[in-house]
Amino acid sequence: VMTATLLSITIYMRIIGVRRIINNNKTTPRKEMNSFEMSASHFSRQYFREGEILKRTRNCTEYFDAHTPLGLMENIKQFEDNTLNPFPLAFSHMLHEQVAIYETFLALYFRPYNFYCVHVDAKADNQVRKAVENLIKCYSTKVSTGKIFMIERSKSSKVRWGRASVLKADLKCIRKLLEYRNT
Repeated sequence: VMTATLLSITIYMRIIGVRRIINNNKTTPRKEMNSFEMSASHFSRQYFREGEILKRTRNCTEYFDAHTPLGLMENIKQFEDNTLNPFPLAFSHMLHEQVAIYETFLALYFRPYNFYCVHVDAKADNQVRKAVENLIKCYSTKVSTGKIFMIERSKSSKVRWGRASVLKADLKCIRKLLEYRNT
């Protein structure tokens, strides 16, 4: 039931997004939105905030009961194991805000044999960092031969997008990921 509700909300959120594109990225006036669209809009703003991610990830077992990643669903695992001959990949991620985008990425692409390094911008607020830490804590319980970790706060860079600092932050993750190349 919750999946169907989320799917419905997602569809309505896309409708709202399409209306914004049609209206030249202006917010749809509330009088043009039906009550379900308004509640979906409110839901999306609340659900994707870092504070909500912190609440969801307090208990990892409950988190995965409610939010099973695609790669951990039994039918997907069987298909990949039997037909794709999976091999480990390494991912370097840089975040500074909108942790929900990363949460969605993990839900879609996480595999227990892959390696994930997360660099959280040194300028990111504490709630962003804590939300990422909680996600990593939960996903760490699902890792088999891979690894998911975050660059320590003291080693995080202040990233200025479009500058060399982006590359420097990425290289920090790549260096850490190379430590796992023979595992």
